[in-house]
Amino acid sequence: KNSANIMMKNMVDLCLGTLGFWACGWALAYGVDPHDPDNVNAFCGTGQFFTIGTEDYASWMFQLTFAATAATIDSGAVAERMNFKPYVIFSVWMTTFLY
Repeated sequence: KNSANIMMKNMVDLCLGTLGFWACGWALAYGVDPHDPDNVNAFCGTGQFFTIGTEDYASWMFQLTFAATAATIDSGAVAERMNFKPYVIFSVWMTTFLY
């Protein structure tokens, strides 16, 4: 029962984390506006949402694995201490905005 719960959380981390990182995470972390590449914001990215205008997909995949790994580390920290739905919300938020 417990190991099945952890495996399910890890799969949810990967699947939903990929969608969140694809939609906003990459753009907020590394995105550059393709219409104005000289306008770089020091706080967060300003473009490439949904990877539109991205040409470096290898780097995108590399950073995705770190974002998903960060979420799975938290999965182990809250194992059997947190309900599934709040955990899913936290995991998506972490992978999309926090990482």
